[in-house]
Amino acid sequence: MARGFTLIELLITLALLSILLGAFAPSYKSVTDDNRITRLSNELRAFLVEARSEAVMKNKDLWVHVTISGASKNGDWSVELRETNTASGALVQSVSGSPFKSIHFNSNHGSPFKVEGVNGRIQGGTFQFSYKENMSDSGSVITHFTNGRVKVCGSRGNTHGFKEC
Repeated sequence: MARGFTLIELLITLALLSILLGAFAPSYKSVTDDNRITRLSNELRAFLVEARSEAVMKNKDLWVHVTISGASKNGDWSVELRETNTASGALVQSVSGSPFKSIHFNSNHGSPFKVEGVNGRIQGGTFQFSYKENMSDSGSVITHFTNGRVKVCGSRGNTHGFKEC
């Protein structure tokens, strides 16, 4: 008896594999999209927490500059922590939008906004990000002025793994 696969068996196996791959490819894309949104939210949250720590450590007001220079979905945005309220101030740290292309980004913070050096309070506001231009399924990083809290949440029910705002 001959060993190995016949051509028919090989073709059937390849057909089944292609059907399975076709079924799982869309869910794989949504997983990678969720991971990119989660990574962006974690970077922004860490940026703001570090900005608070840096301001308190230096006992000096620092300024966060939000710049959206083109289409935010092209990664043409940045969030920078500077020592003055002008763009020429010394750069302390930054988050660039270039690794997050195809994600829409928006902020309702005034630019620049202050991080108080005495107690680390940050002006209240929201950073929003989504794969949809209308921000219908957006993740958010929210800052509260009264207690300086930085919170990550989703726009509606468990969006991208975040609890609802």
